[in-house]
Amino acid sequence: MVPLLERHWQVEEVAKATRQISRIDLLLLTSATAVDVFAAAAGDKKVGSVAVVGPATAHRCDQLGLKVDVIPSQSTAADLLDELGEIAGLTVLYPRADLAPPTTAEALRRRGATVIDVIAYLNVAPHDYERHLREELPIDITALMSGSTAQRIADVLAPDEFGKLGHIAVIGPSTRKVVQKLGFKVAIMARPHNVAGIVRAVQQLV
Repeated sequence: MVPLLERHWQVEEVAKATRQISRIDLLLLTSATAVDVFAAAAGDKKVGSVAVVGPATAHRCDQLGLKVDVIPSQSTAADLLDELGEIAGLTVLYPRADLAPPTTAEALRRRGATVIDVIAYLNVAPHDYERHLREELPIDITALMSGSTAQRIADVLAPDEFGKLGHIAVIGPSTRKVVQKLGFKVAIMARPHNVAGIVRAVQQLV
């Protein structure tokens, strides 16, 4: 296994956003890391409703005492937005990764919400990851959990080296879109779009 991302928490930035906690109607969480950073920043402050992208995020909320009100049947941001219903006039706190695409915040605003869009953590390349990646090649199966990890690989390998990654499994549709745009061939997409799904997808490729 080659780690391609390190996550650096931005607790102070999220803490600034939670100073407005009394006027926040909805907390939108799209990763377990975002849950951790919010909990560290908010302390014992209470927020209105909590919406999460999937079971892993919901489980982390439960571990930290955050009651989840909205969870979609499919673990994607698009399905989460559909599940929210009417949000016009609501104030939404959206702590996210620095590399998260702007589409979620934009969709919330189009539907009439006021969005407090704050970077909760940075996805940083680990030291010397390029060398570690090359030392592992060729690989039978590559499991990609985000578009940002695919981008890290594309930054290291030339297109004619992509075949050294073997069969590529992706966690969900947004990751698949990025992976294919970078020129990788996707063998399988996880269903459901979570860690259990990606494990099952990899098992199918073995």
